[in-house]
Amino acid sequence: MEFLLRQSGDRSNPILPRLYGKGSTRGIPYIKAQDGDRWKFLSFLAAGGRYGCDGIDRVKVSGADFPEFDGSSVRQWRFHPGTRSTGYGDAVQGRPEFWPELDLVFSYKSYIEGLLPEGEDDPNNLEIFMRGLKLMDYSIDVNGNLQKETPVFSANNSLASLDVLREVGKMPLTRFNRWADSWIEFRDVCNEELEWNKGSEVISVPRYDAHIPFSQQIDPTTAFEAIMLRAPGCGWQDVNGGVRILTTPDREPVHRFTFDPTQFIKLSNIAKNSFSGTPRAPEDIYNYLIFSYRDIESDVYEEKFIDEDRAELRDMAGGILNQLGPIELGLMYESLAQRIAKSMVRLLCDAPYTRQFDLKGQMDSYHVAKLDNVEITHDSIDVRETEPLTARVLKETFEPKKGERSFTLQLIDPDNPYYRDTDHGPKQNP
Repeated sequence: MEFLLRQSGDRSNPILPRLYGKGSTRGIPYIKAQDGDRWKFLSFLAAGGRYGCDGIDRVKVSGADFPEFDGSSVRQWRFHPGTRSTGYGDAVQGRPEFWPELDLVFSYKSYIEGLLPEGEDDPNNLEIFMRGLKLMDYSIDVNGNLQKETPVFSANNSLASLDVLREVGKMPLTRFNRWADSWIEFRDVCNEELEWNKGSEVISVPRYDAHIPFSQQIDPTTAFEAIMLRAPGCGWQDVNGGVRILTTPDREPVHRFTFDPTQFIKLSNIAKNSFSGTPRAPEDIYNYLIFSYRDIESDVYEEKFIDEDRAELRDMAGGILNQLGPIELGLMYESLAQRIAKSMVRLLCDAPYTRQFDLKGQMDSYHVAKLDNVEITHDSIDVRETEPLTARVLKETFEPKKGERSFTLQLIDPDNPYYRDTDHGPKQNP
């Protein structure tokens, strides 16, 4: 019998990633032993949790398919979802089937065990394509609060976000109930299907999904933000302890910041000498961006690339190449990869999104939160009340001693949103 754990100190309690949606792994080989002319193995895959992982789509060994049952219907491997074990006799998470001599069970650890094909002796040659955690679904009760329904396998960004914040971050449901409707709307927005031209056919794909693993070292807030990045038209706010989802960038302004000292009746609510903003120099703006993603339609989740070339920005910079990337987007449909790439390029490269302003507002702006849309008028940039600029709040802080709030604002174009459902296809990498 041979122990194979890759990390020292993990022999009794390996650290496993939490997997949302689909993913692939070679697992963490735990133990192997020769059984006749074949080697048997046990490899840990992912953290299981309260509802466990959903299952395995396929297994490959050294690139070849390795089915669960051979041609004579003899089981070659078995998957365990990682639920809580009730003991050796647990039919799902009890004593390993291929290791009846082991006095061990593995609660909350998803793993695979079995016999390697003849001629194979190394579990590291496995590639397991699996479905990750089952997630609790929610509805709205008669009081307008979130209530639990049934756990389901899903890559839905809303359900994955709630799992990260509640199961890992241990946030109480009360943190979400103030904006419960926004979470249900977020779930439904992600699930809505978009038509995507693959070249040979038109198919339907979900607007957003989040196939993503997280190591145990990543804090819940960072993981949550990574899930939100896979929903590029959406954002989130923490407003007085309540977490709210913004399901579209197309929102009405909630406040107007103005400064005009020439007015007979003072209408200004921007502190004097607090307004500043300098356009970025052309050579500082990225003009060539590369994105990488793993194609969920590929049998082996092949890595592919998307290039976004802004030649006109390069010309403005005197031909200087300013490249960013490759930016890794993870496992997804090419449709979503294209839409994320386009939205990121607009935010990073396209006017007016490249312009930012800093200002201090009076206390009438107390209700303005991060990612809200606001309007700006200011005499220093000759922007009057009749044609205000529209901006998105990137940062806000409160200075109680001065009774002021500091803001960083990013200009946006309401007629040219940074995210569009149509920013995809046809398929570039057949």
